[in-house]
Amino acid sequence: MKNVFVVFVLLLLLFSACKEKELTSVNNETTQRKILDEVKIREIKLTGPASERITEISGLTWYKDNLIILPQFPNKFTFGNGGTLYTIPKSEIGNYLSGSSNQAIEPGKIEFIANGLEKYNKKDSGYESIVFLGDTAYLTIEYVNNGNTESLIVSGIIDWKQKRLTLNPESVKQSPAPQYFFNWSTETVLTYNNYIFTIFEVNGKNLIDNPKAYKFTSSLDFISTVPFPAIEYRVTDATVPDSNGNFWVINYLYPGDRQALKPAGDFLISKYGIGRTHIESDAVERLVELKFDNGSIKFADRAPVYLQLPPGEPSRNWEGIAKFDNRGFIIATDKHPETILAFVPVNNL
Repeated sequence: MKNVFVVFVLLLLLFSACKEKELTSVNNETTQRKILDEVKIREIKLTGPASERITEISGLTWYKDNLIILPQFPNKFTFGNGGTLYTIPKSEIGNYLSGSSNQAIEPGKIEFIANGLEKYNKKDSGYESIVFLGDTAYLTIEYVNNGNTESLIVSGIIDWKQKRLTLNPESVKQSPAPQYFFNWSTETVLTYNNYIFTIFEVNGKNLIDNPKAYKFTSSLDFISTVPFPAIEYRVTDATVPDSNGNFWVINYLYPGDRQALKPAGDFLISKYGIGRTHIESDAVERLVELKFDNGSIKFADRAPVYLQLPPGEPSRNWEGIAKFDNRGFIIATDKHPETILAFVPVNNL
């Protein structure tokens, strides 16, 4: 019996040693992972209809020196003979950020004419992103049709004097998608070298083989697919590429989507590290730089910008981004947890 007891004790000690070694290994991995400083957003206070949660912002872009704010359902808000987009002059944002004005900003309105496109203004569908090439606007649409989610793109013309954007219902084209996913679509549109590109919102290794972006002419004739990096989580909007073809995307993970997204190992965390408040969170809120390079879209050689997560609050579903000169970015949430327009200061853009 004594021998049995001794063997039991030895096995227990061996198990404890192995367990301690395992924990030490995990802790070493955690400590060896580079911890990145994060950027604290600066909220830009809004007032008026655009500040309300029901606005459900889904995209941002610039038209000349005016920030354009796209609601997912513009026709929820009547203006003139159509729905409503919102706009803020860049100078007004600059004055707010400099402190020369501390008053909440009330965005102006743009009449949104989308005759013949009414079926896209319904639950689970809607407008997801917007970009301009001259006076022509390009918008992506997510359309749930008999249980299937379709990715569409449409164009229209803006008349700035009349503050009116008129979409052409005959321009609607279907954007290719890698495969069927309910409620996921091409949620990003951008222009580069006078071509139009759409990006599907999920591109992770466990969901998509060889992710692609989709290239169109300015008349929305589909040209080809373009290789795209396997970026985990969701891509929800992009800035306009600079003259070198570099641009930034919002890369977001809502913790409740983890099971559906099935994220693989995160290449960006492995290479660059992780944000300080992200270590203890299931959410991911970051901006990632990409670039056009030899007919492909690739990761730029730069660490992601991690947004400092608010303690004890729900994650923020960032759906819109626009570069603010070389000072940083303007970003916006949809209705989760509320409507937020914010400035993200970033150096060396």
